[in-house]
Amino acid sequence: MKNIFYAFIFISLLFSCKSDIKQKAQDTIKTKSVNGQSETLIKKFKPILQGAWVNTEFIDAIEETKSPVLAYTKAANITTMLIDTKGIKGDTAIIDVGYGNHEVKD
Repeated sequence: MKNIFYAFIFISLLFSCKSDIKQKAQDTIKTKSVNGQSETLIKKFKPILQGAWVNTEFIDAIEETKSPVLAYTKAANITTMLIDTKGIKGDTAIIDVGYGNHEVKD
């Protein structure tokens, strides 16, 4: 009788300790294709993004006034961005930003 009781407890413990948590199967084909697409896009747009980008309002004001000093009112926000595409990793790029080029006149 004792043996049946211990067998019953052992079997009960064995089945009660089973985990219901299932690991999600990762779709490796989808992951690889997304990474491949991002690499393709990076290669495609690197030549376009590379270089210095300047605020067109600031440049237009310099053309009108013929003086960067007189165009300082248009230089209040970001005026320049320098993008070096050698540092692009995945969806991250470090961009140097010039915030205003002039001191404010009092």
